Amino acid sequence: MKTKFSNSLIFLVFFSFSNLFSQEIGIQLYSLRNQFNDNIENTIKKISDWGINIVEGGDSYGISDESFIKLLDKYNIKTVAIGASYDNLRDNIDDIISDHKNIGYLFSNAGIHLSGNIENTSINDIDNIININLKGTLYTLKYIIKHMKENKFGRIVLNSSDQAFIGKPSSTVYGSTKAAISQIAKSISIDYSNFNIHANAICPGTIETPLYHKAIRRYHEKSQIPLDHIHKEEENLQLINRIGKPEEVANLVEFLLSDKADFITGANIPIDGGYTAR
Repeated sequence: MKTKFSNSLIFLVFFSFSNLFSQEIGIQLYSLRNQFNDNIENTIKKISDWGINIVEGGDSYGISDESFIKLLDKYNIKTVAIGASYDNLRDNIDDIISDHKNIGYLFSNAGIHLSGNIENTSINDIDNIININLKGTLYTLKYIIKHMKENKFGRIVLNSSDQAFIGKPSSTVYGSTKAAISQIAKSISIDYSNFNIHANAICPGTIETPLYHKAIRRYHEKSQIPLDHIHKEEENLQLINRIGKPEEVANLVEFLLSDKADFITGANIPIDGGYTAR
């Protein structure tokens, strides 16, 4: 049975403040030129079935692709280009509210990955990942929350990481931004529960995204270990002996946005094949 959402509210799948290079992606919109070409239209149809009629995109890897835009048009999904600044974000959300009256659901997914210990990470890289992963999330929430508050309804899902629970090598800055996002979900849930606003964070582990393949290719080039061996090693790290699929994360997001999850707020939910259970 298809999940049903309130017809009176607008969906916002928010991919702002980045080139959409997210390591843990729930909705694989931006991969049409990579490993998931065959699944793109099915993914867009799923979003359409949810009732989503706005997809926010920034300077993009994929979102501005002509074939992708045509697919969005086919399913009556609107794209809105935004600038990477608080003022531009505020103005674009104002325009959305003016056209559609309210935003009831938010999946904040924008993010980039950065590998490196603290000594080898430049100041510019630190600023960049904090601006995208952390400030991008905070700015989004700052301006959308007030509209949810006025309507006394909001369902928010933030994309965190298994690194909210555990440390990993060469992940000081990236891991800290993801841990912060998990904390934001808790704080938002406490501050706004009286306004019927729920906030949760999903914490994916290794998911088969374009960035995953890029990362193992980079490791292959450096180590000369065959790609299939690297991939197998990654699979063996999971209790269920495989890495995750984007659609599995999308299913969790769909559940958390639906009324089936009305008794869940302030939670950090791992979806990692049991990796953090060890």
